[in-house]
Amino acid sequence: MKVRPFAGVPNIVELECTGKTLTTDMDLLSLSLYSIPGGKTLAYVNLRKKECSMSNAFSSCVIDAYDARATRVTVLVTGLSEHETRTYGCDVTSLEAGGRPKITVWRVTVTQLMKNNKFPDSRCEGGRRSSPRMKFFLQQRGGKNRAGELTLPRLPGLRF
Repeated sequence: MKVRPFAGVPNIVELECTGKTLTTDMDLLSLSLYSIPGGKTLAYVNLRKKECSMSNAFSSCVIDAYDARATRVTVLVTGLSEHETRTYGCDVTSLEAGGRPKITVWRVTVTQLMKNNKFPDSRCEGGRRSSPRMKFFLQQRGGKNRAGELTLPRLPGLRF
């Protein structure tokens, strides 16, 4: 699962769920990106049926005909208030060699650290504020947790 700023816009985050982490001996069956709590599916791909399903959120899906593991679903997270947190999940369903099913589950929590294009927690350097930040927390079920922080690029002409 990838988390990144969308097109340099500080208050829009792009979430991507893909099968790229699967080993080459595994066959991707489906991807599902959903909100937590509630489990509302935002984007879903069923490779067996070659179909995509997307909700009314800003979402997309790409089925890669040459490398099924490169298939992906993407959702844009918008409208977060200052310090608001939202959690999302990504389920990757696959078949291991020998036909054993496997589900890999990722969770990510996104927190907005800014409001109204003002970034109170950013540092001033030479009279200019540093780039805005958005925190995230990525968790794989049964694996290690990874915490991180995204630094979003500055937008030309944006003044604080």
